[in-house]
Amino acid sequence: MISARLTPIPRVRARDRRESESSGLAVDHGSVGHSGQVSRTTQGITLLPQWMWNVPFVITRIPGMVSDLREGANCQRFAYAVLAHFGLHVAPTRSSELWADTATIRVSHPEPLDLLLFNKTADAWGAHVGVWIGDDQVLHLCSEVGKPAVWRMADFASRARYRELVGIKRVLAR
Repeated sequence: MISARLTPIPRVRARDRRESESSGLAVDHGSVGHSGQVSRTTQGITLLPQWMWNVPFVITRIPGMVSDLREGANCQRFAYAVLAHFGLHVAPTRSSELWADTATIRVSHPEPLDLLLFNKTADAWGAHVGVWIGDDQVLHLCSEVGKPAVWRMADFASRARYRELVGIKRVLAR
Protein backbone atom coordinates (compact mmCIF):
# COMPACT_ATOMS: atom_id res chain seq x y z
CA MET A 1 0.00 0.00 0.00
CA ILE A 2 1.39 3.38 -0.99
CA SER A 3 0.44 6.42 1.00
CA ALA A 4 0.02 9.64 -0.93
CA ARG A 5 2.20 11.27 1.72
CA LEU A 6 5.09 8.88 1.13
CA THR A 7 5.17 8.79 -2.66
CA PRO A 8 8.38 10.32 -4.05
CA ILE A 9 7.37 13.43 -5.94
CA PRO A 10 9.31 14.76 -8.94
CA ARG A 11 9.55 18.56 -9.02
CA VAL A 12 8.12 20.66 -11.83
CA ARG A 13 10.42 23.16 -13.45
CA ALA A 14 9.06 26.71 -13.22
CA ARG A 15 8.98 27.07 -17.02
CA ASP A 16 6.92 23.87 -17.40
CA ARG A 17 4.48 25.03 -14.71
CA ARG A 18 3.98 28.40 -16.45
CA GLU A 19 3.43 26.71 -19.84
CA SER A 20 0.94 24.27 -18.33
CA GLU A 21 -0.97 27.03 -16.56
CA SER A 22 -1.09 29.29 -19.60
CA SER A 23 -2.21 26.64 -22.08
CA GLY A 24 -4.84 24.85 -20.04
CA LEU A 25 -3.07 21.49 -19.86
CA ALA A 26 0.05 20.30 -21.50
CA VAL A 27 -0.22 16.55 -21.25
CA ASP A 28 3.29 15.30 -21.81
CA HIS A 29 3.80 11.71 -22.89
CA GLY A 30 0.30 10.89 -24.00
CA SER A 31 -0.31 11.58 -27.64
CA VAL A 32 -1.60 9.16 -30.21
CA GLY A 33 0.76 8.98 -33.15
CA HIS A 34 -0.14 8.57 -36.80
CA SER A 35 0.25 4.81 -36.39
CA GLY A 36 -2.54 4.79 -33.81
CA GLN A 37 -0.11 3.63 -31.13
CA VAL A 38 -0.25 5.39 -27.77
CA SER A 39 3.01 7.13 -26.95
CA ARG A 40 4.15 7.42 -23.35
CA THR A 41 7.37 9.19 -24.29
CA THR A 42 8.23 12.85 -23.98
CA GLN A 43 7.99 13.37 -27.74
CA GLY A 44 4.48 14.77 -27.88
CA ILE A 45 2.48 17.43 -26.08
CA THR A 46 -1.25 17.24 -26.64
CA LEU A 47 -3.92 19.60 -25.43
CA LEU A 48 -7.22 18.25 -24.23
CA PRO A 49 -10.18 19.80 -26.00
CA GLN A 50 -11.47 22.85 -24.14
CA TRP A 51 -14.91 21.30 -23.62
CA MET A 52 -13.35 18.59 -21.44
CA TRP A 53 -12.26 21.28 -18.98
CA ASN A 54 -15.92 22.24 -18.52
CA VAL A 55 -17.36 18.80 -17.72
CA PRO A 56 -19.34 19.21 -14.50
CA PHE A 57 -18.98 16.77 -11.62
CA VAL A 58 -22.20 14.75 -11.35
CA ILE A 59 -21.90 11.81 -8.95
CA THR A 60 -24.74 9.88 -10.60
CA ARG A 61 -23.14 9.86 -14.07
CA ILE A 62 -21.19 6.65 -13.65
CA PRO A 63 -19.16 4.53 -16.08
CA GLY A 64 -21.33 2.69 -18.57
CA MET A 65 -24.01 5.37 -18.82
CA VAL A 66 -25.03 6.37 -22.30
CA SER A 67 -25.14 10.15 -22.23
CA ASP A 68 -23.13 13.12 -23.39
CA LEU A 69 -20.07 13.62 -21.20
CA ARG A 70 -20.69 17.37 -21.45
CA GLU A 71 -23.75 16.82 -19.23
CA GLY A 72 -21.52 15.61 -16.43
CA ALA A 73 -19.59 12.65 -15.13
CA ASN A 74 -18.17 11.17 -12.00
CA CYS A 75 -14.40 10.86 -11.53
CA GLN A 76 -14.07 7.41 -13.13
CA ARG A 77 -16.12 8.27 -16.19
CA PHE A 78 -14.09 11.45 -16.74
CA ALA A 79 -10.74 9.66 -16.28
CA TYR A 80 -11.77 6.98 -18.77
CA ALA A 81 -12.80 9.67 -21.28
CA VAL A 82 -9.39 11.33 -20.94
CA LEU A 83 -7.69 8.00 -21.62
CA ALA A 84 -10.01 7.35 -24.59
CA HIS A 85 -9.00 10.74 -26.01
CA PHE A 86 -5.44 9.39 -26.10
CA GLY A 87 -6.40 6.01 -27.57
CA LEU A 88 -6.60 3.95 -24.36
CA HIS A 89 -9.85 2.21 -23.50
CA VAL A 90 -11.01 0.99 -20.11
CA ALA A 91 -14.03 -1.17 -19.39
CA PRO A 92 -16.75 0.96 -17.74
CA THR A 93 -15.99 -0.17 -14.20
CA ARG A 94 -16.29 1.41 -10.77
CA SER A 95 -13.10 1.94 -8.75
CA SER A 96 -13.16 -1.37 -6.84
CA GLU A 97 -13.79 -3.26 -10.08
CA LEU A 98 -10.97 -1.33 -11.76
CA TRP A 99 -8.59 -2.27 -8.94
CA ALA A 100 -9.50 -5.96 -9.31
CA ASP A 101 -9.46 -5.82 -13.15
CA THR A 102 -6.81 -7.93 -14.86
CA ALA A 103 -6.99 -6.08 -18.21
CA THR A 104 -5.10 -3.26 -16.48
CA ILE A 105 -1.93 -3.81 -14.50
CA ARG A 106 -0.88 -2.55 -11.08
CA VAL A 107 2.35 -0.58 -11.07
CA SER A 108 4.38 1.04 -8.30
CA HIS A 109 5.53 4.18 -10.14
CA PRO A 110 3.19 6.23 -12.34
CA GLU A 111 3.75 7.12 -15.96
CA PRO A 112 1.62 9.60 -17.88
CA LEU A 113 -1.89 8.30 -18.49
CA ASP A 114 -1.81 5.87 -15.55
CA LEU A 115 -4.87 5.84 -13.29
CA LEU A 116 -4.39 6.70 -9.62
CA LEU A 117 -6.92 5.62 -7.01
CA PHE A 118 -7.27 7.67 -3.80
CA ASN A 119 -9.40 7.04 -0.74
CA LYS A 120 -9.59 7.78 2.99
CA THR A 121 -8.52 4.18 3.60
CA ALA A 122 -6.56 1.60 1.62
CA ASP A 123 -9.84 0.16 0.30
CA ALA A 124 -10.49 0.52 -3.44
CA TRP A 125 -14.27 0.51 -2.92
CA GLY A 126 -15.47 4.08 -3.47
CA ALA A 127 -11.98 5.31 -4.39
CA HIS A 128 -11.51 8.53 -6.33
CA VAL A 129 -9.83 8.09 -9.74
CA GLY A 130 -7.49 10.52 -11.46
CA VAL A 131 -5.06 10.48 -14.40
CA TRP A 132 -1.33 10.98 -13.86
CA ILE A 133 -0.11 13.59 -16.33
CA GLY A 134 3.48 13.74 -15.11
CA ASP A 135 5.56 16.12 -13.03
CA ASP A 136 3.62 15.39 -9.81
CA GLN A 137 0.31 16.32 -11.46
CA VAL A 138 -2.96 14.39 -11.44
CA LEU A 139 -5.91 15.43 -13.58
CA HIS A 140 -9.23 14.52 -12.01
CA LEU A 141 -12.87 15.50 -12.04
CA CYS A 142 -13.06 17.18 -8.68
CA SER A 143 -16.27 17.27 -6.64
CA GLU A 144 -14.75 19.99 -4.46
CA VAL A 145 -14.25 22.29 -7.45
CA GLY A 146 -17.16 20.94 -9.51
CA LYS A 147 -15.09 20.49 -12.67
CA PRO A 148 -11.74 19.04 -13.81
CA ALA A 149 -8.70 20.11 -11.83
CA VAL A 150 -4.99 19.36 -11.71
CA TRP A 151 -3.64 18.63 -8.23
CA ARG A 152 -0.28 17.60 -6.89
CA MET A 153 0.09 14.52 -4.71
CA ALA A 154 0.39 16.76 -1.65
CA ASP A 155 -3.05 18.23 -2.45
CA PHE A 156 -4.58 14.76 -2.22
CA ALA A 157 -2.62 13.87 0.92
CA SER A 158 -3.84 17.02 2.65
CA ARG A 159 -7.49 15.94 2.37
CA ALA A 160 -8.79 13.19 4.64
CA ARG A 161 -10.99 11.62 1.95
CA TYR A 162 -8.01 11.28 -0.45
CA ARG A 163 -5.12 10.80 1.98
CA GLU A 164 -4.37 7.22 0.91
CA LEU A 165 -3.08 6.34 -2.51
CA VAL A 166 -4.76 2.95 -2.96
CA GLY A 167 -2.58 2.30 -5.97
CA ILE A 168 -1.77 2.90 -9.60
CA LYS A 169 -3.23 1.08 -12.60
CA ARG A 170 -1.83 1.11 -16.12
CA VAL A 171 -4.06 0.62 -19.12
CA LEU A 172 -2.34 -1.31 -21.85
CA ALA A 173 -2.95 -0.20 -25.42
CA ARG A 174 -5.55 -2.41 -27.08
